[in-house]
Amino acid sequence: MLLDREKARDAVQETFLRVFEHREQLTQPSKFRSWLFAIARNQCLSVFRSSKFDSAEETDFGSLSAPAEESPHALLERAQESELLNALLGRLKMEYREVLILREYQNLSYREIAEILGSTESAIKSRIFKARQRLFEVLRPVLRQGGRL
Repeated sequence: MLLDREKARDAVQETFLRVFEHREQLTQPSKFRSWLFAIARNQCLSVFRSSKFDSAEETDFGSLSAPAEESPHALLERAQESELLNALLGRLKMEYREVLILREYQNLSYREIAEILGSTESAIKSRIFKARQRLFEVLRPVLRQGGRL
């Protein structure tokens, strides 16, 4: 969600600190996953608000590691694809970016996303639909340019 590796690492650390500090507030252990994601989301939103977030920031791909069988060329291609996707996600509103990440990257169900965001399943389905439409609108000119921003 933050599109910045260092900010994301800091947010993860802060998330687990908050989980530990507020562990007594988890009344239903079966809902731990949703509770954890809600804390992480709130932490990301806090970072987003407090840091005068710049969605066009450069993402550091220098630390990407390739499997032993992956060639340097394949690693570069993967890094470029990741950079392009991060740039495109950065052009979306935070509300669209977060539902796409939760659905497509975290493989959460609509119900789980609704719990995390304090919404209804139908509202989440609608938001994901709109987010996908918006992502396609942003992607269309990039495809016409051959994948360059």
